[in-house]
Amino acid sequence: MKVITFAKHKGGVGATTLAWGVASVWAEHHRTLIWDFDPQCSLSLAVAGDCQVSGYDILSGQKLITEGIHDALPAYGPNLKIIAASNLLANLDIETASRFDRGHIVADLLGDLRGFDLVVLDTPPAQNSILSIGPLAAADYALLPCSTDDASSQQVPRFQQTLEMVQKRLRPELTWLPIAANLYQHTQIMDRQVLSNLRENYRVFQAVVPKRVSIREEMAACRPCTNEEIRKLAAEILEEIK
Repeated sequence: MKVITFAKHKGGVGATTLAWGVASVWAEHHRTLIWDFDPQCSLSLAVAGDCQVSGYDILSGQKLITEGIHDALPAYGPNLKIIAASNLLANLDIETASRFDRGHIVADLLGDLRGFDLVVLDTPPAQNSILSIGPLAAADYALLPCSTDDASSQQVPRFQQTLEMVQKRLRPELTWLPIAANLYQHTQIMDRQVLSNLRENYRVFQAVVPKRVSIREEMAACRPCTNEEIRKLAAEILEEIK
């Protein structure tokens, strides 16, 4: 079982959309679990709708992890499952503040999990939160989606610092995957320059996901992703982690 955390240091980079797209592509041939850590719940609503047991119930110790695994909507096929988010996740930092093992809560829960080939953890843009650090400390691989604008690219060094901290204190085995360039507009000079700068300074996946309304429409319609670049990205990630 490989665990991949889709991390972010700011909102608006399309990370949740990428997590949805990549997971839905993987589920065509692999047993795939999504765990949504974002209190906004957008990924959960796109994949499964309302779920009786949420990740909050699991992380707070009220339910077993197996009780919180739900089938995805029929359009996604039988291989895709999800642990849904809840707005109550926003309270988790306060509720776990006194726990000495808070950084390892997610890792401990996933350690008992069986029956999946791939696990996708989608995090909110909350720095130093259990909702972002916990999934990184539980992951085999960290993937940083980065939209091709200055504001997003300037966050990459900060993410690198966070990653190194997690590797040093919580998860030495954590591997940083190439950056996933997202929301790319090839007609914009700024986008082309940012992408070029990213490639000069970091490893970046060859597949570059464009800014397309159709991608968001598919997610909103609760349908699997058909975008060619996201499908290429999903294949590239598998090649990296095999």
